[in-house]
Amino acid sequence: MKIHYENLDYQTDAISSVVDLFDTGENLANKSDFHLFDTFGVVANQLDIDKDRLKSNLSNIQKHNLEKRDVKIDEQNLFDFSVE
Repeated sequence: MKIHYENLDYQTDAISSVVDLFDTGENLANKSDFHLFDTFGVVANQLDIDKDRLKSNLSNIQKHNLEKRDVKIDEQNLFDFSVE
């Protein structure tokens, strides 16, 4: 049995939207203080993005996807999004 995966446009668009939403504008490859592992070999989940950048990214994604509505960001659940 052979499993075959297709790269469907709506799937790749959804992935791109999620990646673009959390884009901080920084290139980690050029960051001198970026290390893959700390002394314990653990990488913490950390995202340094402020709410204004997040709102700007969301607005750009909506424009790119021709989305008419303006989704409000819940300040209590700032990073709680769904992909539709």
